[in-house]
Amino acid sequence: MAENKGETEVPTTSTSSTSPPTSIKSQEATNTASSTRRLHPQAEDYRSSLMAGTASVILKKENGTDNAVLFSDLPVGVVIHIAAYLDVRSLCHLQQTCQRMYTLTSDELLWRRKLWEDSRQWEVVSHLSHPKVYQEVSSDRSAQAIYESCFTNRDSVPYQPFTQRLQSFVRRLQGHIPRLLMFGSGLETVPLVKRMILDSNSPYKPIGLVPGKDGAGSGISIKHNNATVNLITLYTATKAERLAASAGTGQRINKLISGSASKDRGGAGDEGVAEPILTLAVQEQCQMADGFILAVDATNLNEEILESDIETLTAMLLASHNQRIPLLVLSCLFQTDDQQPSLPSLDVADKLKLIDISNPWQVRSLNVNTFEGLSTGLDWLLTAAASK
Repeated sequence: MAENKGETEVPTTSTSSTSPPTSIKSQEATNTASSTRRLHPQAEDYRSSLMAGTASVILKKENGTDNAVLFSDLPVGVVIHIAAYLDVRSLCHLQQTCQRMYTLTSDELLWRRKLWEDSRQWEVVSHLSHPKVYQEVSSDRSAQAIYESCFTNRDSVPYQPFTQRLQSFVRRLQGHIPRLLMFGSGLETVPLVKRMILDSNSPYKPIGLVPGKDGAGSGISIKHNNATVNLITLYTATKAERLAASAGTGQRINKLISGSASKDRGGAGDEGVAEPILTLAVQEQCQMADGFILAVDATNLNEEILESDIETLTAMLLASHNQRIPLLVLSCLFQTDDQQPSLPSLDVADKLKLIDISNPWQVRSLNVNTFEGLSTGLDWLLTAAASK
């Protein structure tokens, strides 16, 4: 941009910048030839006017006269740089102003960045809202289209044909009580079940006990939206063994798994894949289950714990013999004084490799202190279970 001492200039910014400044500071332009040109004090109005839904702003010359400058007349680099600061709602409003703004704000790199940043802020991610699901199906799909599909399908449940809806209705008439199996490392590191039973702020109070069979399958009955739900808890070991493993004085064991079997892939030269096998008592519980709940600790998901959760989850899904049984993953956060950073729901789904399973699934952040997200998660799980 040519230098003009009589006017202030808006510096252009490269579109390849990945770390935009946190704010645009305004300073007065000087009349010396050696000084650099900076943003006029009212240049900040470009961003604020966009947030307010307008598409133009007035810059003033140094001589005090007004000069109306349309936002759409700014250089390409400046438009994209300012657009990087906008939220998605404001960005979509800007696209509707004119054809040039629609073209510029449809920049693929801009939307890839928005998708990457915003998806890690989502508290809910499902098999219908994970970006990789759409990227693998259609590699030429734009990042903006993927963003729209992910955002609108976060809480969607699987499609239920009429025959399945009829079967679900008949089961409810027969008084069927849904059975939900809860397991995972989060049960052993986060006091989720204990707080559900004893905490005065818990939205659920136990109304009965569910007896187990052969050492597995015990739990509690709770009321959810005036309906009875049996919540079955499965632990990998006894409390003493879990405490010893957490303290480092004992070895981490998984008593839900009895062994593994080699499954031939059918290809020439394949040695087969080792699949975990549950104990017979746990297998029976999986076959009677209407849904699975995997609880993980969002602040403690190291490789050893992650491997155990994946092994147990794989065995559960195989034992159910039903590719439509839904899975709810609760990414639990238990707030303490020395709060550790927690994993976003999207990263939890990636670490558990959920996009590789065919069952409907959803990952939801859960604040164990307030139980925020638990009721909505159970709503999704029971609705999805009715369509399995």
